[in-house]
Amino acid sequence: MIGLAVLLIVGSAAIAGLLAMRIDSRVPVLVAAHEIPVGAQITLADLATQRVASDGLEVLPATAADQLVGKYAAGTIPAGRLLDQAMFAQTGFLRDGAVAVGVSLAPGRMPASGLRAGDRVQVVDVKDGVGVVLVENATVSSAPDTTSSSGAFGGGSTGGSGSVVATLIVPPSSAPGVAASSAANRIAVVLLRRGA
Repeated sequence: MIGLAVLLIVGSAAIAGLLAMRIDSRVPVLVAAHEIPVGAQITLADLATQRVASDGLEVLPATAADQLVGKYAAGTIPAGRLLDQAMFAQTGFLRDGAVAVGVSLAPGRMPASGLRAGDRVQVVDVKDGVGVVLVENATVSSAPDTTSSSGAFGGGSTGGSGSVVATLIVPPSSAPGVAASSAANRIAVVLLRRGA
């Protein structure tokens, strides 16, 4: 019994020592401070730090925060996710050959599940019961979050009479027609693909 007790004491001490060494080997790395939508430009407010044992992980140290500011999320990044370089791009949705245009969407003019940044949509002008496609494939840059109490996601907002305002990335030649149809409250969007 004495020998068993000695073994238990020695074993417990060894395990405690290993755990202490493991805890001491943790380093501060970057994590997402909150959910970051695809295409969002990164600011310091999007970043937080957490101490982890990073052996074998492709993560960014806390000192790399300045390198990420100004880059864009290449995909939606969940809150608390450990960050690595593959999650970010040098450019956002707004690139050469594309412009951003705001559209007002009346109730029933978008999917019931709402829109999210990165969604691919078809932009339609609806007049007198007839739909005319204005943009075959546009990207949602920001859109309302109908599940959020704040009412906005990634820069989208709610408008009057239950309408919502979203920002779409479209070819420059299509922007005037989209803007005019939106001003006349005739825009509808058809979801082609969720996320970018």
